[in-house]
This record gives sequence, structure tokens and C-alpha cells, in this order.
Amino acid sequence: MSARRIAATSSEPSFVPVPPALPNPVPTAPIARIMILCPATNDPIPTGLEAEVASWQDRSLSYNRVFCPSCKETHYWNKGQAWLENRQAS
Repeated sequence: MSARRIAATSSEPSFVPVPPALPNPVPTAPIARIMILCPATNDPIPTGLEAEVASWQDRSLSYNRVFCPSCKETHYWNKGQAWLENRQAS
């Protein structure tokens, strides 16, 4: 089996056109980290999950676990023990 070489002709473009950029990107909803308290040290710890602030009230979370960097144990938690981190610009 032999390879075939295809030669470019002068009517073929030598570049790939770039599509125009979107005029305005779609705004995204604010997102915050979901936090809980370590029951051993009472330190706030991140769960590794994030949620849209606007939909937090409608979100269902139960039977979750997280490894705690504060006490080095695994904690089980639900939404009633969690809150959204308050990230204010400084």
C-alpha cells in the first residue's frame, strides 16, 4: 500500500479564519464555597463543594462527608449544618 500525496492548489486558503469574539459573555451567578464547623475544633472548614448563592435555599444536601484539615478526621454533615462562605471584596 502506498501513501498518496495531495498537493495544495492556489484556490485553497492557506489560513483558517478565526470566528469573531462574542460581544458580551453570559454573566454567571455568584458562587460560594459550602462550609461546615469542625465538631472537634469549632473551626470553619470547606466541604469541597460550591453552590450558586441564588439557588442555595432550593438545594438539597444530605449524608455528605468531608475530611477535616483541622482535626484530621472525617465528618458527616447535612445542609442544616452548612452555610455559604461570605466572600466580600476587601
